[in-house]
Amino acid sequence: MLPEARRLLADLDPTIPFWRITTGAELRAEDVADTRLLVILLSAFAGLAMLLATAGLWAVVARAAAERRREIGLRMALGARAAAVEALVFRDGLGPIVAGGAVGLALALVVAPGMDALLFGLSPRSPTVFLGSASVLIVGSLAATWLPARRAARVDPVRALSAD
Repeated sequence: MLPEARRLLADLDPTIPFWRITTGAELRAEDVADTRLLVILLSAFAGLAMLLATAGLWAVVARAAAERRREIGLRMALGARAAAVEALVFRDGLGPIVAGGAVGLALALVVAPGMDALLFGLSPRSPTVFLGSASVLIVGSLAATWLPARRAARVDPVRALSAD
């Protein structure tokens, strides 16, 4: 279409210069380029923060389970099933998750209006946004808690009690 548009405009007024001809889509893409870069950077840093938070939670739960190794060994020696031990350690790890989730939800509700300019076609307080981000955080938190719980459930009672 560009050659036809040039010919049509040249027929109307031959003195019209053609420096730059772009489509509406190109103009719109240039208009949101800075915002798009900001969203990409924020998403990358948020992903990195999620990875670090998950690793930190895993480390805390793993350390707590390691400190209770003798207790877990004693429970298993007295007949506790591996599933019960796993549930015990998992339940202990849920405390920080629930507390952090409550604080995070409250802060997200406060900060959400400031994110309005970065979300295209979505309200910052949209249930879709909150459920999507919450589900990612929940899955990461549960995985970080489940792995040490699973490891604690495989403790050998004889080794745990003979240690020290």
